Amino acid sequence: MTASRNGRLRVVLADPDPLVRQVVRDALRTAGFVVVADTGDGRDALDLMRYYRPDLAVMEAQLPTLDSVAAIRAIARDAPDTRVVVLSADACDEQGLEVLRAGAVGYLRKDCGLAALPRILAKVAQGEAAVPRTLSMRVLETLRRLPDRGWRPLHSQLTTREWEVVELLSAGAGTQDIAEKLVLSPATVYGHVKNIMRKLEVQTRAEAVAAAQRLRPAEMELSA
Repeated sequence: MTASRNGRLRVVLADPDPLVRQVVRDALRTAGFVVVADTGDGRDALDLMRYYRPDLAVMEAQLPTLDSVAAIRAIARDAPDTRVVVLSADACDEQGLEVLRAGAVGYLRKDCGLAALPRILAKVAQGEAAVPRTLSMRVLETLRRLPDRGWRPLHSQLTTREWEVVELLSAGAGTQDIAEKLVLSPATVYGHVKNIMRKLEVQTRAEAVAAAQRLRPAEMELSA
């Protein structure tokens, strides 16, 4: 990790709210961080990460012009030494799991308290993760549910939950069966199926299963 010449941690800040940026920027600078740039735009944020290669990226979960998950994946690819912490005004576990899968190392509610943010970021820079305790339990539960030879490729357009639905569809399960197995409402299952078919650009559940099978990486095919 490349800190500034005086050893202080370098940060790029991205949030669409100018007031939030000012408050976070001031808090970090007071704590000794170097905020090398800040922006309210997603694509601009990605360009700044690529240019500055900061130690830390602090970004809002919802940024204009670029999906946060796509931005995090690009940062992980183009600035792999930058550790990303996502702040969310309306944090939820599903969103948290998505950004962590994409490559973020932290997911925090904005109301966690600015006084604690510099301390949290310093620990992140030392190699720690920053996630709420409830989300930590969800991460453990997700890991426990993953099979040794799962369907989900490492970099996938489908979420882990959507791959779970696809796997059950492949076994012939209907909406009610999937709802009971995954402890979801039938309406939620229906929504997942619609998203799967939209992402895979297919019209039927059978076509979705076939398309998902084609996405599986070669090593999974060989080990099946």
